[in-house]
Amino acid sequence: MWCQICEQGNVIPAVIKQLKQKVWLCDECEATWFRLEDVNKEKALLYVTYMKSKNLPPLWDELELLD
Repeated sequence: MWCQICEQGNVIPAVIKQLKQKVWLCDECEATWFRLEDVNKEKALLYVTYMKSKNLPPLWDELELLD
């Protein structure tokens, strides 16, 4: 799925390992969503911001990418 925020990346499913939380995020701008049906400009959140709010490093190593 094409990212509606940056219009340059793909939205991919992943799991934040330490939280065991499924997310969808753009592989270019790191816009993040918690439900596939919420993937739009209004409900986007930045991966960095979310990870910092959980006191976790905002690194892609914290993710398990899903197919």
